[in-house]
Amino acid sequence: MRILVDISLEYYDQIMNRVAEHSRLHSILMNGVVVHDYQTGVRRRVVRILCNKADAEMLRDATETLCPEALSELEQRIKLSREI
Repeated sequence: MRILVDISLEYYDQIMNRVAEHSRLHSILMNGVVVHDYQTGVRRRVVRILCNKADAEMLRDATETLCPEALSELEQRIKLSREI
């Protein structure tokens, strides 16, 4: 099962700066695309990542260590993610 997970551009940049360049997580993050999110009525840029559920959980686990301030947003986005 593949899902779309959104993460704010600010948190994405913080995680990318802290993850090893040749890691699986880096590859997953590099597959993300920047999109404009209007769902909240406010325009904001997010990175939309297409991944499988296991990769999303790996991202969640790494975020807990690399960027804990992003964890609650990411967990919520994974919970609300759309299956592709």
